[in-house]
Amino acid sequence: LTVDDEGYLHFMTGNGDFNANEGGKNLGTSFIKLRMDDSGALTLADWFTPHNVDILNAWDADLGSAGVLYLPGTKYIAGIGKESVLYLLDKNN
Repeated sequence: LTVDDEGYLHFMTGNGDFNANEGGKNLGTSFIKLRMDDSGALTLADWFTPHNVDILNAWDADLGSAGVLYLPGTKYIAGIGKESVLYLLDKNN
């Protein structure tokens, strides 16, 4: 887990169902960004899932095998999974 300068919590998930692109709530093999609302509850702020999520799950090459790194003073989040692909994400996009 990592927290950026704005207080957002970032993490990656491992193998699991993914259907958020169809309005579902499942975010397996994804980068997740949470925020704390006024009541103190964590809510989903944003997410990123690789285009080949189904292949990653089938090959057990999920993202959740490593952690997320926030690069302080930047707008970037980095993470790497079992596929050995380094993702560099703009946390504001």
